[in-house]
Amino acid sequence: PIGPCAALDLTPVSAIAADAASLADPVFAAKIAAALSADGTASGATFECTQLPMSITFAAASGAAALDGVFLRLASDWLLKRPAQVELWAKAADGSWRPELNFTFPDSPAVCGDGEETFGNRDCDGERHRFSFYAEALGPGTYPELGGGGGAVAATGEYRLDLLSGYCSGGFFKLDAVQML
Repeated sequence: PIGPCAALDLTPVSAIAADAASLADPVFAAKIAAALSADGTASGATFECTQLPMSITFAAASGAAALDGVFLRLASDWLLKRPAQVELWAKAADGSWRPELNFTFPDSPAVCGDGEETFGNRDCDGERHRFSFYAEALGPGTYPELGGGGGAVAATGEYRLDLLSGYCSGGFFKLDAVQML
């Protein structure tokens, strides 16, 4: 698990959901902004499963393009109302989108933490360990030509997170935080 590292500042650029919600909708925009905040586990956002698939494009500030390595960490619900299939795309200097990560958020009960001192590897209990966490590493930014599977940090600092499916208990899922560390 990735501990309490300093999160990069993330700024929403656009967000589109299957039900046609976008950043033009103030409620949807506020939910996206909450999920992209450095401390999203304090607020977070609940989305209807009908909004899947959903794409969130964001810019990672604070020198993300120059770092040797970056982790993408998602925080979600403790009780299986989580995103499931997730893809991360990096915007190349030529404007094209290159696949960087493709993963399934675990549906295990042993991926929780409190969001302050623990960030995974704890049993979800809904009280002390009330957030589930999943992190994936993006590799050095020195090899942007690797594209898909290379895990290179985006030369532009811009990313697109595609939430393709979710574990939709009760018809909704939570996305408490999207963080780049």
